Amino acid sequence: MRKFIITSIIFIITLLSACGKKENPIEILKPTEIEQKTSGIYEIETIDFNIGERNIDDINYSLKGIISIPKEPKQKKLKVAIIVPGYYKDIKSQDKGFRYLTEYIAKNGYLGISIDTDPAYYLKHTVDKEYENIPKIVDEHIKMLKESNEGNNIYDIDLKNKIDFKHIALISDSISKEAIFKLTKEQSEKGINILTLLLVNPTNNKYNDFNIDNVKNISILVSELDGEVVGLDGFSIYNMLKEYKNQNILSLTLLKNANHNYFNSKAKSNDAQNLDIDLSKQISRLEQEKFLKKFTIAYLKACFRNKYDNTIYDTKIPTVTKIDSLDVINYLQTSKNEKLKDIRKINEFI
Repeated sequence: MRKFIITSIIFIITLLSACGKKENPIEILKPTEIEQKTSGIYEIETIDFNIGERNIDDINYSLKGIISIPKEPKQKKLKVAIIVPGYYKDIKSQDKGFRYLTEYIAKNGYLGISIDTDPAYYLKHTVDKEYENIPKIVDEHIKMLKESNEGNNIYDIDLKNKIDFKHIALISDSISKEAIFKLTKEQSEKGINILTLLLVNPTNNKYNDFNIDNVKNISILVSELDGEVVGLDGFSIYNMLKEYKNQNILSLTLLKNANHNYFNSKAKSNDAQNLDIDLSKQISRLEQEKFLKKFTIAYLKACFRNKYDNTIYDTKIPTVTKIDSLDVINYLQTSKNEKLKDIRKINEFI
């Protein structure tokens, strides 16, 4: 009995002394703020082009757009970013609203081209027309890029043997994921692999063809105050794509206090006003355009070089909450992610 009492006293003293010790401080990882650095060193040339008539469903249309290239690039072949604008009912030439982006792409050493997608909606905007016609129009433009690379004077710019078809990125604005994935699949079947997608405020409609095995990276950019795609469909698209294992990088970035239209310089209305909420913290058109320019180049450089360190796609840094001093919420899925157990499901634990 005495032995038990002595042992108990020693245990209590040890316990009390342990409680009196100063605990090791818990390290709290601060959220990451990223400043996107881009050079923009090249002089550029920009051409508004109209190649000629094409036909969709027995209706003629003009193959038009804007192309920007660096004048004296360091690399022999230019990597390509194709901008596919969505439907803005008050704009006649959809490509014009992204001149600022094609020129910024070219200033950073790439070929930037924005195509006029008006013919896809020759009567009015419908999901079926977009799904069928966007891939056809993009296909015609890719054919012209190939002809230009073969030495034909398509754009009044010498592009003979200067286009790198192994590095093509597609940037879509307010286009359904269905149309983008359809054209990506069809181009792959024709030997053109679109390796990188940037989906800006995409819509999620009735088609669910996710056969995009050749796409290595997909980034989705969503505006918080989107008065057009009010369901913020980018989130549902991101959740669907998470189930597929073929991407190196899958990310979604929510740009806080941004609207839908301000990414397109020709879209005049402030669609956030449709939401009937407080807009006192809404960011300006200039801030949105500047954000998209730098966001696009940072993404293209990371994907084309396959280097993600110190970007929002870097798995080794805490979650990014600010980009260029603007508030964001960032989601990231890579081949390195482990699927975590849901703590609400006790039966998953041993």
